[in-house]
This record gives sequence, C-alpha cells and structure tokens, in this order.
Amino acid sequence: MASVLAHLSNMSAREAPLHKILAYKDILLSPIQHSVYVEEKRKELTRLEYDLLRYFMENRGIDLESIRELTKSTKGIKWELG
Repeated sequence: MASVLAHLSNMSAREAPLHKILAYKDILLSPIQHSVYVEEKRKELTRLEYDLLRYFMENRGIDLESIRELTKSTKGIKWELG
C-alpha cells in the first residue's frame, strides 16, 4: 500500500496540492485522479459508487440518521449490487 500511496501523493502534489489522498484501512481514494485502490489494486467504480465512497470517507463518523436521509434522497436510482 505504501507504493501506491507514494505514487498518488507524488501525482497529487504536482497537480493540485490542495487535494489530499483519502485513506481508510486498505482503501485509497484520489480525488484528483478519480481513482480508488483496494489492497494496492485499482478498482473501477461507477460514478455513483465513487461519489458515495468519497462522501463516506470524507464524513467518517456520520450518524445513522444522516445515512437514512441520504438513502431517502436517492430513491428512484437503480442500484446495481454485486
């Protein structure tokens, strides 16, 4: 994970020093590259999956009521799970 983090940090520093890499356990998310790595492997996510992951990584500790409100606001969206 250190090698991917070093690579992303280097690219972020060159492109936009104000954007930081988000990390949680073995997940790295680069807002600049719109990329996600899990256990050092790049994962392809849909736009919705990426946006939700970024939201939750930026708002750790969010309470259950907020998640319920977010869920209510996404009714009508087709969820592809699996």
